[in-house]
Amino acid sequence: MYRRNRRRYRRNRILDVLLVMFLFFLVLTSVFLVMNRGYLSYQKGKRAIRKELYQTAAECLQKATKREPSNKEYRIVYGLALAGNGEYEDALKEFDKGISKKNTSKAAKRNKKAYRGIGICYFFAKNYENSIINFDKALKIDALEYLNLDILKYKADAQLHLGHFENAVEVYTHIIKNEKYSDDSYLKRAYAKAEGNRVDDALEDYDYVIEKNSRNFDAYLGAYTLLAREEQEEKADSYLQAALKVKPVTLDEKLKYAIVQYYFYGITDEAVESLQKLVEEKQTEAYFYLAKIAFSEEEFEKVSTYLNSYVSTEHAEHLAEAYEMLGRCAMLVKDYERALNCFSDGISCNEVKWTRILKKNQIAVYEYLSDFDKAYDIATEYLTDFPDDQEIIREVEFIKTRLNRK
Repeated sequence: MYRRNRRRYRRNRILDVLLVMFLFFLVLTSVFLVMNRGYLSYQKGKRAIRKELYQTAAECLQKATKREPSNKEYRIVYGLALAGNGEYEDALKEFDKGISKKNTSKAAKRNKKAYRGIGICYFFAKNYENSIINFDKALKIDALEYLNLDILKYKADAQLHLGHFENAVEVYTHIIKNEKYSDDSYLKRAYAKAEGNRVDDALEDYDYVIEKNSRNFDAYLGAYTLLAREEQEEKADSYLQAALKVKPVTLDEKLKYAIVQYYFYGITDEAVESLQKLVEEKQTEAYFYLAKIAFSEEEFEKVSTYLNSYVSTEHAEHLAEAYEMLGRCAMLVKDYERALNCFSDGISCNEVKWTRILKKNQIAVYEYLSDFDKAYDIATEYLTDFPDDQEIIREVEFIKTRLNRK
């Protein structure tokens, strides 16, 4: 009897152990399957990003993060997908979740990618100050060195937007020394030098690009614009004449060639026809130059039509200037409310060069409306950013006379 009970006890113990092992295996398998599904969604998302299918990527990576919410790598890649889809606020949240406080090489790599992603989000949201702060955080991390040039290019572009031209020149010079030859880096450095009043240095860069790539119309146009501004008209025209000898092939070259024709020959039927054909071929930058032609001929309805089409396109190169032109058109027909809206839209582009002009335009509109309190507020705010602007200093004194202020 005793032996039989003992055997039963042992058998039950073995069954209990086997049951526990089975349950443990079942839980482990379930966890593995959930994690594996998360990993599969993650891989699908990465492949979609490589194909620039950002919406698809975001959907896959959202599933991955739900299945493994603590996986920081998934968070970072999900952030990239959201950023690619233009969802910058949500992307920032994901990048922030991807940052780790651990002092490991893996954490350092993830953090570098996260700060780079945050910088890119701020860059495309036109918050250039914060983009530079985060690019600097990424650059300080001693890992994934291959990302540094890409980060520096974004940083230098942000500096250009903010009008930090000398800083931008330094960064582009570093980029040029550490990458294979690129027209783009030389052209941007030339622009930064030109805006920093380093005329001869800028021309050297433009000439070097033309020497390396005689088909680069941006170099001819950059040199022309700089010299025309310096009132060296004969030398400026020589760059346009050289550009006119190049036969355009691609749509982008045809657009730039039409712009060269416009600057050299002035407003001609040929220039207008060329730009209109380019609009039909989806070269949306042509809208901007058609608007400039229409503005110079005081055809303000046409200007509005062209620019409304232009500002609705993605990645418009002259967005702040376009809003400034739209605002001036509205002023000329005494539609001051619309003018103010256009100037505000232009200021939101955060382009320092145009912000100054747009704020001056705002002051003028409020003076037209006899709203001197508002004009005074904008003018004094303007002087906190640009304290040496004598024109606005005088304007503030004028506004004070209307407000009886001392």
